[in-house]
Parts: sequence; C-alpha cells; structure tokens
Amino acid sequence: LPSAVPVAVFCQIFQIGVPALLQPLGRKRAFLRVFGLALCTTFVLYSSLGIATASFFGSDTRPSCNLNWRLYRVRWVAYAIALFPAIDTFTVFPLNVLFLANNVMSSVLGKKWYQEDVPRSYRVVARVVCFLPALACAYFLPSLSRAIDLTGVIGIVLPFVVTPLLHYASWRRLCEHFEPDVIRATERDGGFQTPFSSHVAVFAFGVVGSAVLVYCIISQFW
Repeated sequence: LPSAVPVAVFCQIFQIGVPALLQPLGRKRAFLRVFGLALCTTFVLYSSLGIATASFFGSDTRPSCNLNWRLYRVRWVAYAIALFPAIDTFTVFPLNVLFLANNVMSSVLGKKWYQEDVPRSYRVVARVVCFLPALACAYFLPSLSRAIDLTGVIGIVLPFVVTPLLHYASWRRLCEHFEPDVIRATERDGGFQTPFSSHVAVFAFGVVGSAVLVYCIISQFW
C-alpha cells in the first residue's frame, strides 16, 4: 500500500492543468462532466493495468514494471515496452516546461504577459530556468519509481495546499473592496460555491493527504 498510494496520485496528476484548460472557455461549468469522465477513464485504465501486471508477475514485479518485459521473446516488443516511459517523458516534458514557464511569466510580469508584450529573450530565459531543475533532479535521482513517488506528493500539495492558500489571499483582497456577502453570492451564482469548495476544508485535506504520502514514501526506506 505505501508503494501504491503515491503512484495512484501520480496517475491522476493531470488535474493540475485543468484550470489552465478551462481558462479560455466561456461556460466552464458545462465541462464538469467532461473532466469527471476523464478522471474516471484514467482511473479505470491505470487500475486495470496495475492489477493485471501485479497478478501476472506477483512478487517479481519490478518498481518500474516495464523492466519485467526485458526477457520477452519478441525482442522489438520487449524494447518498446522497456523504453516506453523514457519516450513518453521525452515527448511530454517540453509541454510541461512551456506550461510552467508561461505560469511563471504570468506571475512575474503581470499585465505585460497578458498584453503579450513580452520579449522573446524573456521567454527563452523562463523556459531554461524551468528546464534546468528537472534535469538536475533527474541526474541526482535516476530512479523512476522514486521520482514518481515525489511527484505524487506534488500532485497533492499544488491543488490542495497551494490553491486554497491562493483562494484565501484572493478572498482577503476582495474583502477590501466588496462586502463578504456579495462575494459569496457571486461565487454561488457562478456555480463556484459547493459544500466541498471551502478553502479551509480543501487545505485540511491537502495537509492530511501530503502527510500520508510522505509517510508512505518514508516507510519504503525502512
């Protein structure tokens, strides 16, 4: 279980990009079902693959189960499965760098970014700055399974710890200009206020979830 929980969180980590995907859309609430189905689909697919692999290889399952196929008699299939994580990361990594660099520039540059008044040199520097830490981590942490464990923690911290803190900061800033009841009514009318949307409840879930994941990772070294 300590090994499975961080990996399970990592499999669903794409939810971090949901706000950016929804930002340019007009009727954001209309896509609730789309993202709900996407989460359910990935959960079913990854669960099926994990259960089938663990059932077949049993206690011989490697931390990176693609390595279990290295002795498969059809060599091109063995190489394709063994290299799949590296190829998949190689194709997705540039997109993640662009996504992170854009977020960094929007936070640092503010209005200049949204007015698309950003020199090309700024974009290059931001992308290099976002690229180098990941490269350094890959050098000092070559284990794919360990990297996935740590990424699972980030998948909890960002949406369930950082996001409610940002919500709280935004709430305090809005309260300087509007009455709290007006803000709550606006959120409710826009469909963004639910029993589970309280920043306190989300933050508490994030703290507990992060603690559980950290415990799972530490217990694997004992």
